Amino acid sequence: MSTVDAGIARQHSTGGHAIEEFEVRATTLDDLCRDHNVETIHFLKVDVEGHEAKVLAGMAFDAYRPWVLLIEATAPNSQVETHESWEPALLERNYLFVYADGLNRFYVAQEKFDELGDFFRYPPNFFDDYERMSVNWLRQHAERLESDLALVTEERDDLLAQGPFLPSDLPDHDLLITLRERYRRLRAERILMRRQIKDAQAKVLELNNEHNELIELRRSAQRYRLQLFSAQESLAEAEQRVDTQRIEIDNLRHYVRALEVQSSNLETAHGQERAEAAHLRVQLDAILRSTSWRITKPIRLGRRLWSNPSPGDRRSALRGLSGLFLKTAARIPGARRVGGALLRRMPRFRARLLHLHGLSPPGDPIAVDPAADGLSPIARMYAVALKSADERRAVPPGDDQ
Repeated sequence: MSTVDAGIARQHSTGGHAIEEFEVRATTLDDLCRDHNVETIHFLKVDVEGHEAKVLAGMAFDAYRPWVLLIEATAPNSQVETHESWEPALLERNYLFVYADGLNRFYVAQEKFDELGDFFRYPPNFFDDYERMSVNWLRQHAERLESDLALVTEERDDLLAQGPFLPSDLPDHDLLITLRERYRRLRAERILMRRQIKDAQAKVLELNNEHNELIELRRSAQRYRLQLFSAQESLAEAEQRVDTQRIEIDNLRHYVRALEVQSSNLETAHGQERAEAAHLRVQLDAILRSTSWRITKPIRLGRRLWSNPSPGDRRSALRGLSGLFLKTAARIPGARRVGGALLRRMPRFRARLLHLHGLSPPGDPIAVDPAADGLSPIARMYAVALKSADERRAVPPGDDQ
């Protein structure tokens, strides 16, 4: 075993191996291929006891691109994987990982994957008709033993073909004894070897089955690992959604609290408005029941009629307004007397009012009999008021009591 890594050498020394140092010339894979005029590399194995990263760094994989790469991927004498230190650079050079046997990792050039990729779909199995190294050695040893046995058998047959004889008559009696012993030994070894071959083949079959089981377990572990990663990602997404929903719930709680505060404020304001409305209603009822409101009703009606005249003319509006005023005044005690006194002091307004209700043209003396036929109720009321005013004007002051 050899290595160029001092740390690995110290590990071997600790393990009981003797260390012997040599100085050798080193070169890169590119220079090696260039010096030997290499054109095509079908298969390249890299097994340098922990020095794989530096060896692979010495090849650009552009001018020389091996079809298949086999690289030892564990630390020396262990199952600790080491490919993380050099595999990324290899993948960047367009090589695809296709298979691992527990010790080595296999890669195929991307441009050759369509041609060679299917050969790495399954691990070595029964249909490949392969032999383990130990079985091959046993088979070759058995073939050598069978060859030796055939040679001894041929020599024995030659001696027996010479005719009957006694062992003492043979010139080479010791040789015959030796050949017999050798024949017996070889035959016993052949039987033993065949048993060993059968045992080795059974062991190989058992190891193949275990190997296939391990591969299936590795694949299952990879599937479970992928499922675990997927579950972890789903869990992370679910936790993120829960956090988002928790934030939304907190925001909704703050919003509900704000709405509750706003609702409480609105209820308080509504209560205040109801109280104010009740107070205003009391004031309005007091105003509507007041004497001044009833007295000024004709004025309000007149203003409304004057600002928004009906399809007729304003004359009819004035007639209606004055009639309403007289009806209202007639229902108030003492208003008739006050109205008559006012009309006497405003003769021009009195004459226009009489003319408005058709009692007499402007400027004519007032000579209307309240009992005359054809007078409207309002005109009759005006006539009564005017007659009363005339009568009072004819009475000297102080006699109307």
